[in-house]
Amino acid sequence: VSKPSIAPIVIIPEQTKLFVIKYISPEAALLLVQSLVKDKEKITLIPELKTIKATSTPDILKQIEETLKEADYPEAKETEEEIITESITTKYLTLSAVAELVAPLLKEAKGNYSLSPKTKTITITAPRKIVAKLSREIKEKDKETAPERAKVPAIPQVMIESKLVEFIGGNSRYFNIDWSYFKIKGERFTAYTPGEQTSTEVTTGSLALGFIKATENYLFDSLLETYITEEKAEILTAPKAAAMDGETALFNYSKTYKWWEATPYFDSEGKLTHTTYSLGEPVEVKISLEVTPQIDTEEKEVVVTLHPIVEDIIDWVEQPDYPDVKVPNVSKEELTTKLRIKDGDTIAIGGLMKKKEESRITKIPILGSIPLLGYLFRKTDISKSKTELIIFLTVRIISPE
Repeated sequence: VSKPSIAPIVIIPEQTKLFVIKYISPEAALLLVQSLVKDKEKITLIPELKTIKATSTPDILKQIEETLKEADYPEAKETEEEIITESITTKYLTLSAVAELVAPLLKEAKGNYSLSPKTKTITITAPRKIVAKLSREIKEKDKETAPERAKVPAIPQVMIESKLVEFIGGNSRYFNIDWSYFKIKGERFTAYTPGEQTSTEVTTGSLALGFIKATENYLFDSLLETYITEEKAEILTAPKAAAMDGETALFNYSKTYKWWEATPYFDSEGKLTHTTYSLGEPVEVKISLEVTPQIDTEEKEVVVTLHPIVEDIIDWVEQPDYPDVKVPNVSKEELTTKLRIKDGDTIAIGGLMKKKEESRITKIPILGSIPLLGYLFRKTDISKSKTELIIFLTVRIISPE
């Protein structure tokens, strides 16, 4: 059996060639040549000689030569005087350093510029050759090796860790949460559980903000783990998000309820003939939370702006013409507050109480379904429960290193 042949690998040596520019500006020629190659570091400009030095394979050098012949002609010089506008975004340089760089030449060329600090962008309006020259100079200086005074300082960030925890009964009181820090008047919301006969109670209360100090967080994590093991608490969700200084992180905790929608049919005399049932439009209720940090890296503090929105189904409303048909009634509450915390502190948002009464029917098969006498063989158990939802937010400053 003959072995398959392997084609030899041919390495084409690179060559270096000089290209003299006659009419267009050397800067414009440089940008044109750099667009033809992958490794732009191998293309350099010798301004005083109006010459471009290129190192590449022979076919690429040939392409560069042909491209420059098409672009470098007498009439092209007029095109270079055309006024254009170009935006340049920097990575390392501050905009003040860029402004110092471009201002003298733009003043001489009667050009202008504008700065956009949010996007770290400078927009230059000037003759094409001036824009090309400034673009090259900015890109040459916009490197990690730029002087420290000219560099953009690192934007501080925080990591926000959230936990939505459901506590059974009053177990949350053992978590050493300081609820006296801040209180916001509002309502406590109740929940509806599909498929059960549930009586809910809405009580006037307050949505409270509390704290767990950073030094006590290790106790909090350990205690929470114990409560989860003992089925006294449950973490419903625990998303994380990083946010830069002044940037908003959004957390959504949502639940979708499905319910049966009844459609009654009546005869000509107005008597009910039959009813059809279909799934109604799913109802999504959610607890959403916007968190916007303002970071003080020197004091290791964070001013946090909180904007929670709480939705819930508070009851089911009867239709006027057909009381047995009920539709969900959704409440919505929202607030905005601002507070200052230390790096690593945990914010607790509480006051989301649930009280429900469940009735479950147990019966003896067949006998429990006998008309009139079936109640003798049925038993109704009523159980009451109380749970509390608490949102925990731990904010940690991320080191820029």
